[in-house]
Amino acid sequence: MIVLDTHIWVWWVDDNARLTKKHREWIEEYQSQGLGVSIVSCWEVAKLVEKNRLVFSCSTREWLEEALAYPGVQLLDFTLPIVVDSTQLSRFTVTRLTKLLSLQPEFMAVLC
Repeated sequence: MIVLDTHIWVWWVDDNARLTKKHREWIEEYQSQGLGVSIVSCWEVAKLVEKNRLVFSCSTREWLEEALAYPGVQLLDFTLPIVVDSTQLSRFTVTRLTKLLSLQPEFMAVLC
């Protein structure tokens, strides 16, 4: 499994030209093994829409539901160790939390 960065996920779902050929190839290669999407990425997408930095032709909820239903996509929620460990980080940020999610032992790589 690889974990998709928020922007990579959005660009892939929206077939955006900013997604590089290399990233498309990685997604295709790992799709059958699993494409992890952090719950934090869902929150980030909603915040980007709220701030008008991201615009969809449907509601945010509809976009998220459809994007999470893409083949191979798996929603990664928090585990208790992640919640506890995240409070021990100095200068904690959401980006660090996303990276912390990717440190779960079952993940083989992180796509950022």
